[in-house]
Amino acid sequence: MININKFEKYLNIFILTLTLNMSEEVVRDWTLSDNVFYNWSKQAIIHHLNRSGLFDNVVDYKQGSNDEDITYCLDSWVEGSNGRIGMQNRVQFVENKKSGVYNPTIRYDRPGSGRQTEIFKFKKNYPKRIGIPYPRFLTWILYNKTNKEIIELKIVDIEKFIRKWTNNLENNNEYRLAHDYTIKDVDDGAQRLLVVKDEDIAYAYP
Repeated sequence: MININKFEKYLNIFILTLTLNMSEEVVRDWTLSDNVFYNWSKQAIIHHLNRSGLFDNVVDYKQGSNDEDITYCLDSWVEGSNGRIGMQNRVQFVENKKSGVYNPTIRYDRPGSGRQTEIFKFKKNYPKRIGIPYPRFLTWILYNKTNKEIIELKIVDIEKFIRKWTNNLENNNEYRLAHDYTIKDVDDGAQRLLVVKDEDIAYAYP
């Protein structure tokens, strides 16, 4: 039986790839990311969520709907004794690692595309987050896909990050995230990523 949510998601990825001329490697990594979170290492991820103390007793990590992904940038739901908590996912693979220490990133913009990225959707939706599917945390993983092993796992507090950004803007309407964060080009300039700081991380393994 065809999983309609997955079919719609990959159809949208295909359309986005054609629109933005993204590399096949990026699209392949998106597909691999779903396998990391929902197949290969799902139980290990749940173990780390329980270790973090952020979610009480987690029993499942479920994929969100296509609409939740496109409209709210919500990838997954953590389900447990605290109810359902929205999440965003990001995976980087050691096989693609080039140098240095890797930190979690959030997509900052796609120059010239006119498409709003998740970081600005997070900010736009923050005031109404109680009544909508809102990702409260980002689960970032550095992963060995050859051995199907989590090398690093960090949980970023998205709400704390957005609250800090909003407060800085209220104090100075000319404030920009680039004043405090590194913004780096990837995929030959097709998109830019914001590198998260340690102060935004609520849990880290190892």
